[in-house]
Amino acid sequence: MVNSNRDLYVDVAKGLGILLIACIHTEVFGVVDYALTFIAVPVFFLMSGFFDRSEKPLCQWLPKSLRTLILPAVIWILIATAYIKLLGYVKDRSWGENPFNCYIITGYNGPAWFLFALLYAKALTWGLVKTKLPKYVVCVVCIAIGYIGMTVNMPFLLDEGCAALPFYVAGKYCYPYLREVISNKWLLICGVIALLVYIMHYANFTIVPQSNGNFAPYYVVALVLMILCFVPFMFISDKLHNQKWLASLGQHSLGIMLLHSPMCHTAAVILNRVFEPGSMLWIVCFLVAYAAIVFVAYWGTVMIEKYTPVLLGKR
Repeated sequence: MVNSNRDLYVDVAKGLGILLIACIHTEVFGVVDYALTFIAVPVFFLMSGFFDRSEKPLCQWLPKSLRTLILPAVIWILIATAYIKLLGYVKDRSWGENPFNCYIITGYNGPAWFLFALLYAKALTWGLVKTKLPKYVVCVVCIAIGYIGMTVNMPFLLDEGCAALPFYVAGKYCYPYLREVISNKWLLICGVIALLVYIMHYANFTIVPQSNGNFAPYYVVALVLMILCFVPFMFISDKLHNQKWLASLGQHSLGIMLLHSPMCHTAAVILNRVFEPGSMLWIVCFLVAYAAIVFVAYWGTVMIEKYTPVLLGKR
């Protein structure tokens, strides 16, 4: 299942990241505390920047990005919306409200917003690289654009794309030196401290649809702390590089990201009816459901890639 012609520690990091993404959409983790899930979405933007090719002409990367990002996003938005509406009708004979407008274009498949935001981040990076400005100037501009994205609510998820830009560009610039970064003991210590700051709720920085994130005490401070958090995250991933099951999860993370959300919604509808929300039995059943959802989403992705790869933007 694992492609050996890749940086396996990056795939392992994606595997850990997709497990955290699934936590976000599984209600039980809101009760037992999200802990490290705050790093899940930003780390995917960072790792997407590892393989950025914005130096290439627009015609060489944009068509592929539209096929691999927007096409699967649209397909699974439609599938998830139809499914959730049917589920709502079974539940209370109501089709629900229309989930589509300029500010909520991802409907009932929440994770699909990531793919739209990623395309915007790629396009913004391409534009900045084409200016041929020094890297430090590009970084300053990225921070400014990121701040605008965090504070201004824009249609078509443009704000999320702007907010993600600093992470994407950080990933692009640090990837050639990633081994040196994660092996630097002082950076690792700073990263662990940054993680503790977030876990203890002294600062937060999340990119989520419609809220544009929260940051404290200051935007730049929270941004720097978040980027430092990636050092221990990638360090742990490197130490787990021989865990092939995690690497395989990472290599199939796109499908898992798109498939798990409707299943999490279904689990919530069922378990909230059967058990008292917040009770010990509810928590245990939700944790079992979480494991089952990841398992089913993984094998569903494997089957889709084998028989209908176009659903995931693949040939």
